Amino acid sequence: MAHRIEITGNKAEAGATLISNVNLSTSHTNDDIDRACLRALRCPDSLAVKHRLKENKDKLVHKSFDWILKDPQYLRWQDESDVGLLWIKGGAGKGKTMMSIGLIEVLEEQSRQMADSYAVIYFFCQDADYELNTIDAIIKGLILQLVRKQPKLKQSLRDRWDVASQRYTENVSSWRGLWVIFMEMLHRCTYARLYVMVDALDECQDSGMAELLRLVVRTALDWPSRLKWLVTSRPLDSAERVLLAGPDQVRVSLELNSDHLSQAVRTYISHKVAELDRLCEYGPDLRHRIEDELHIKAEDTFLWVSLMCKQLESVGREDTLTVIRDLPPGLPPFYDRILRQVCYGESTLVQGCVRLLKVMMMTYRPLDVRELSSVSGLLVDRRYIDKVIGRAAAESTLCINRLGTTYVGRQVEVCSMIMIMIILSTATLW
Repeated sequence: MAHRIEITGNKAEAGATLISNVNLSTSHTNDDIDRACLRALRCPDSLAVKHRLKENKDKLVHKSFDWILKDPQYLRWQDESDVGLLWIKGGAGKGKTMMSIGLIEVLEEQSRQMADSYAVIYFFCQDADYELNTIDAIIKGLILQLVRKQPKLKQSLRDRWDVASQRYTENVSSWRGLWVIFMEMLHRCTYARLYVMVDALDECQDSGMAELLRLVVRTALDWPSRLKWLVTSRPLDSAERVLLAGPDQVRVSLELNSDHLSQAVRTYISHKVAELDRLCEYGPDLRHRIEDELHIKAEDTFLWVSLMCKQLESVGREDTLTVIRDLPPGLPPFYDRILRQVCYGESTLVQGCVRLLKVMMMTYRPLDVRELSSVSGLLVDRRYIDKVIGRAAAESTLCINRLGTTYVGRQVEVCSMIMIMIILSTATLW
């Protein structure tokens, strides 16, 4: 932003100088306007979300997802000019988000090999985060990624910005208005091909989802060779009807690819047990037996393996097989086990934990510890609050894929799945 003083005249009298007709004005550069536009739009940063997911989840094991790169439906989506949409669906814990991260990195590398004539933009929905679980957030996140890759596309925002009032001249609080801007940017962008990925679409909590899906399908129909949509979600009846409306959309069901999924989970188990071996010194024989036991109980679920291996970090090598055999197979029994652990012990502490979890389920953002007393009604005593948080975190600290409680940076965040179970299971108790 630059300031300019224009002097158009002056008058001088004895002993004084008077300057008149002075025009003070402020000029705005395009960079100033662009920053103001993006600041007002408050776009989620998908790149930061991806980095956070990679930090919070296990290391990406490429061999656990590279089977899909050879899948016939994936190859059709990538290679055929008349297929514009791929839907990857699978149940909880099947590794969809880690697969999305892996595919993003594969496609980004391919784009670099194409002299950047291809590009990838993406968004990760998260139902426990109000800033990442709406259609508005999805479109804003895609817009931010697109203008970062081709800054000239900011013109679509600049055209709708009033410099004097520092606000948009059109309604950008509606996702439909944002969609118009996004479509205009897609028309203006110069990429030969643009991959658009939306992970965990089922976690978007918005009543307009069916309409959004129809628009996605329509754009896939209009530009099937230039615009390639990839969507992941759990099985959804309404989404299936929309996404599979024609031959130009294809899908990959993780459950129907059980052989590939089973081998991918086994590869992941080998990776996790190798990490445990370095910590616990199992030796070759015990390591192979642990891998076999985990594979039997995993039911082709990455999340189960990750949670169980987290527990095994604190188990001595001589007790490892016994602990694994005592572990329940599948995710629902495991959630029930955590719930029972949370609800066992000193009654006042258990009531505090359950109250904390209920409050956290109703909040739109993580609460600072200082906010908990007023919001939850817990005792103001800081030691008691810390004790409650510590108890909840100790029993459900396996905070992978929306499970458990994290207590980081003096904030408490409890994610949805275990919370819903606690509400349903304890409504009559507390």
